[in-house]
Amino acid sequence: MKIKLNKAIKAGEKTYEELELDINQLTVRDYMNAAAKVNRGTSAAESLKMAEFDTGLHLALGIICAVRCNSGLDAVDIESQLSGRDINKITMVGRSFFFGSEE
Repeated sequence: MKIKLNKAIKAGEKTYEELELDINQLTVRDYMNAAAKVNRGTSAAESLKMAEFDTGLHLALGIICAVRCNSGLDAVDIESQLSGRDINKITMVGRSFFFGSEE
């Protein structure tokens, strides 16, 4: 799926006005990396119990998905420039990892 950004993201010479996102590109390693980043200081059992409701984890998965699906874009570009409603759009893509719908 593609999402249109309300505010473009610049990475090098390229400007992204929309992002391609395919949740099926995520791997177990991507999930584990996102969970580790978001849940520092939380036990593995606690973080797995709450994963479906962890919006920080959903955002991290959405960012990883965006990086995976858009060559030339990296997490730092997204984390430093993504704003407003675009944050919610990316979060909802990460949420679909658990609930099965990207829309």
